[in-house]
Amino acid sequence: MIFRGIIVVSKQKLQLKDNFYFDIEKKELFDESKLIPLTNKERAIFSLLSSNSKLTFTYQEIIINAWSEYDEYGGIDSLKTIIKNLRKKLPKDTIKNIFGIGYKLENT
Repeated sequence: MIFRGIIVVSKQKLQLKDNFYFDIEKKELFDESKLIPLTNKERAIFSLLSSNSKLTFTYQEIIINAWSEYDEYGGIDSLKTIIKNLRKKLPKDTIKNIFGIGYKLENT
């Protein structure tokens, strides 16, 4: 898109390793053009992590973001299980555990 001589690039896709990408607007994960199904919690967690790959999100921040006020809040064990399942759907080492703190996205 060009606006008054300035090229505006919309960041709608987050490019990941191995031809994977995350459509930020639709919150969908793709391996090239193949849609990879995500659960609601996986989608919420990955959306949060992809919102800023320079940040490490604490376990508590992730739990608060992924579980709505209507859900029973999950604990660390629930979060770790969802992260484990999400990692199986992503290129290796996309989600990094920062011991004792939380998780961050490693997309390069």
